[in-house]
Amino acid sequence: MNIWIKPGLYSLLASHKASPISQTYKTERLLSMRQVIGILILSITVTNSSARESIHSPAKHYEIVDIMPRFWKFYNNHKTFDDKTVQLFRKEVIEPDKDIYAMVPGDLNDERIKKYLTDLAPLATKMQALGKQFPSLLKKSWNAFEKMFPDISGKTKLIMMPSFNSFNGMSRTMNGNAALLFGMDRTAADNDPDFNFIPQIQHEIAHLYHAQKAPGILKNFAFYNNLWQEGLAVYITKKLNPNATDQEIFLSDSMRRLVTPAIPRLAKEMRKILNVEPWEEKAKFLSAGAQSKEYPERSAYFIGELIAEEFTKKYTLNEMVTLEGNRLSEEVDRVLKNFEASMIK
Repeated sequence: MNIWIKPGLYSLLASHKASPISQTYKTERLLSMRQVIGILILSITVTNSSARESIHSPAKHYEIVDIMPRFWKFYNNHKTFDDKTVQLFRKEVIEPDKDIYAMVPGDLNDERIKKYLTDLAPLATKMQALGKQFPSLLKKSWNAFEKMFPDISGKTKLIMMPSFNSFNGMSRTMNGNAALLFGMDRTAADNDPDFNFIPQIQHEIAHLYHAQKAPGILKNFAFYNNLWQEGLAVYITKKLNPNATDQEIFLSDSMRRLVTPAIPRLAKEMRKILNVEPWEEKAKFLSAGAQSKEYPERSAYFIGELIAEEFTKKYTLNEMVTLEGNRLSEEVDRVLKNFEASMIK
């Protein structure tokens, strides 16, 4: 889910200086976007139907926080959404969870809220169905990740929330700790109910793990760093899910077909902007939605994973997750130069 805003479950919005775990990342990345050495007992604490629901693992490496119950209670109690209702929504829904809603990308103004609530009806049932199964998917995803990477550390909040159509998955920092945000709206809208969400959830966890091993990446907004973050997250996700489809890994079943013949050209263009930071100059490689026929959407994810494959010829995975700075930049350029010179089949 950069990414996994469908510009990336790490949220590539993180590339907008919020956490280049997405983004997503970017993101942010989505920053980031893993630690339960076997869940033996789950304790579920729900103070009331409209409060946050927290599901803790015994090891307390992560906490699943579901703020959707309060949202749905309000939504189901109102048939129309005028200016007065929006103010009530701010008081009853946003204010109690303002620390979480503050992480929604963009301006959460009254008009945006009103339009979102008014247009939500066709998706509401699907979102609520997804919300019921998602905690189980988060647990399965984390457990499998931690089995492969038992050194994952820290305390992470896995937050289920309305994203106001801005992301699938995204990484942020909340009260000094890592948080992975999952937008129930975009996730439900972009996928069928029986979709295998685990690879995309693990894509975000991979971003989080990467940031733990190479904390400098969170302050580096150069394109080579975005390219590497997304590529490494894809590579790790594929190792965890060797039988996953391209749709499950990339959120696209056409990426391979569209990107592969263009790799030499795209690699050449990527090399020109490796140290570029402004989003506008690198969006053509990172964002969801094709910029043009010349730039298939999120080609950086596909090419970044190929870079990771090349790195395995020189580095162990443990070494790969710690690469950053000039050394990483030089290595990415070296591999892209090779890609530029020969067609990858």
